[in-house]
Amino acid sequence: MFIFLLSSSFERIEKNNKKVGVLISEKNNFLNNLKEAINSYNSFVFLANDPQDYEGNDKSANFMAEAFKKQLKPFNGITILDNRTKKDAKSILKNADVVFLQGGKVGKQNKFLYEINFKENINKNSVLIGKSAGAINLTKISYDYPEVDEEIGMKNWYDGMGLCDITIIPHFNLENKGNEFCFGSFNLLNDYYIPASKKTPLYCLEQGSYITISNNETKIWGNCYLIDKEKITKICEENETKIINT
Repeated sequence: MFIFLLSSSFERIEKNNKKVGVLISEKNNFLNNLKEAINSYNSFVFLANDPQDYEGNDKSANFMAEAFKKQLKPFNGITILDNRTKKDAKSILKNADVVFLQGGKVGKQNKFLYEINFKENINKNSVLIGKSAGAINLTKISYDYPEVDEEIGMKNWYDGMGLCDITIIPHFNLENKGNEFCFGSFNLLNDYYIPASKKTPLYCLEQGSYITISNNETKIWGNCYLIDKEKITKICEENETKIINT
């Protein structure tokens, strides 16, 4: 199994302020690493964040399929795993070459992953690509955090899929209260991340940075900070790699 934990390495393509597609980023060697990791293009599974958002899932899956077709290779089959296909989740996952776990709300997707017995059913030879919330949910200890004031007080800790032992923070931005998408009155870095680091170390990925796990090796690609026991340290730079022990 080859695992990618992404902050945001599929870049949004816009036209007239409307999303019209995605681009697989070449930043920090992502496109090339993806090309080397994928051995078969028979079956691509788009695993939804919101299993009831059929229209949004269809649109996002089509964007992903088109990006692979243009920049790598087309897949022979595309399957959207949401409530429409939930009953067939076991066979879908067992036969998947590549599974993309969509970003969004950690808790909503976490619930769905347990409902479909993701960890038990996933093809052990597949390539897993977790984006944002999708990446958070692949870890052993999944840490969620608010983005707006209305989410203050929500559940922060989840049992993830346990496919890797590290806990990650995507979209990290030291200058914007800790995150690209912090829109609340709070400070994510001071009010959430630093206190949370007393429980488990947090690997904080800037946009365009990611982590790979394969052959018992965990490697950071690009800008990454470690927050551990309330101390923050930059541990990897842009266009650099770092192997970490977990």
